[in-house]
Amino acid sequence: MKTYLQIFPLFFFFLFIPFCSEPSDKIGTNKSENVTPSDKNNNILKNIQKYWPEGTFVQYFDNEKYIYIERWVKNKNIYHMEGSYMQLKPFIDTLFRMWGKLILDSDNLIKMYYKTNLSNDEIEFVLSKNDEHVFIFENPFRSFPSIMKYSFESDSSFEVLERGFLNGSEKETIYRVKLLR
Repeated sequence: MKTYLQIFPLFFFFLFIPFCSEPSDKIGTNKSENVTPSDKNNNILKNIQKYWPEGTFVQYFDNEKYIYIERWVKNKNIYHMEGSYMQLKPFIDTLFRMWGKLILDSDNLIKMYYKTNLSNDEIEFVLSKNDEHVFIFENPFRSFPSIMKYSFESDSSFEVLERGFLNGSEKETIYRVKLLR
């Protein structure tokens, strides 16, 4: 029974979400995606290609009452992301959805763009630091998150740390996701 409860929400996610989601192709569309990288960015892009995994990653919370899902797909050197935070018990409900794109922008900066179902605004984060398998993106004009840190532990798991200020207090959220097999 436990296996059924784990598989059904994911089946629902993959069946339903593609029909009601906004493709990440629309995010960052006013940015040039055919940019020749600088030498520094060329090395960072190699790290991204080496460490940034493709696939569907999940983390369960609160005795499997909630699930966080992030799916990354590479298409023409652009990484597209769809994510969702869902309630599984006592009924299935999508609490939050997001779409994203990781690209080398026309100003030769590596940027991550996000859009959520809570706002029509496109959120931009600029890569501020890369240390092999750790990528830190910042947007100092946002309150939360203003920093997003992706740490790739292996090709089957990674950690996302969101940091910033919310209602005058510092807030930090950590997602430790594992590849869904």
